[in-house]
Amino acid sequence: MSKTAFSDKCNIIGFLWISWKDVDDDNWQDFFQFADIGCPMAYMAMRDWVQVTDEGKELIEEVWEVLCDVLDIDPNDKYEILDDLFSASPNDVVEFSDKKDIMSIEKRSIEDLQ
Repeated sequence: MSKTAFSDKCNIIGFLWISWKDVDDDNWQDFFQFADIGCPMAYMAMRDWVQVTDEGKELIEEVWEVLCDVLDIDPNDKYEILDDLFSASPNDVVEFSDKKDIMSIEKRSIEDLQ
């Protein structure tokens, strides 16, 4: 069972999607193509624009599992913001910041986007 709250998963996935969906990296484009429904749904849930059904929750949970797999981190650990995932990852995620400077947003909260 994941220690990360479902609302935090929506915030993290939603922030990731809105901030980096257009990044020029084949690996991340593959992820966003796979998660073409789950990421926007998480973003809309983050913004309280939709109420997620049980089927929608399953889809977002699947996106969460794949994201954690991409970053090679434990999906059952507790994460509160996107930077927590990046910090826990042994993978080189700096390439992910071609368009965005991760260091400039690492302490930025989801509330800043709303």
